[in-house]
Amino acid sequence: GKNIEQASQLLTGAYQLQLRPVEMARLLQDLCQGAATVLRQSPVPLTYQIDFKQLFMLIDQQLLVGCITNLLSNAFLYSSDQNTVHLHAQVVRDALHISVRDRGAGIPAEVLPRVFDPYYSYRDPELGFVQAAGLGLTICRQAVQAMGGQIFLTSTPGDGTTVRFSLPITPPQPGLSSPAAEDFI
Repeated sequence: GKNIEQASQLLTGAYQLQLRPVEMARLLQDLCQGAATVLRQSPVPLTYQIDFKQLFMLIDQQLLVGCITNLLSNAFLYSSDQNTVHLHAQVVRDALHISVRDRGAGIPAEVLPRVFDPYYSYRDPELGFVQAAGLGLTICRQAVQAMGGQIFLTSTPGDGTTVRFSLPITPPQPGLSSPAAEDFI
């Protein structure tokens, strides 16, 4: 479907960013509340902390939401019961930093360099099942880089995984409106 098409465009560099002015505090709050609602039957609670009241940025909202949703679903997938998944957003100098932390099984050190590789998976000897990354982290990395940011993953076996990414804060220019309707014809 559309996700596969978007993924292949991101991976080949053919994706055209759809930049729009977006208020980030509300976007992140809505996203976390939506995820918490969808996951309310889950034994893994979602917590979040947004350290700013209002921040307007020019971003590709669909790309960013897809990326964060992917990171949250990975975190829930690999967390055991009662282990909180936590999203934290803060502004550091001229960048927006977002992290998603889980308290799951963690990722062995020898596997870490490959987690962003397309379709990379490994068998977890402790859990006895295959940890399959598919394209999720690959697409997240491409999406963040397409928006001028960087993404990092740190993990400690037995203590969980944190994925952090930063995006440069590009405020909407005064007088800049969304692209005109004729741009889409």
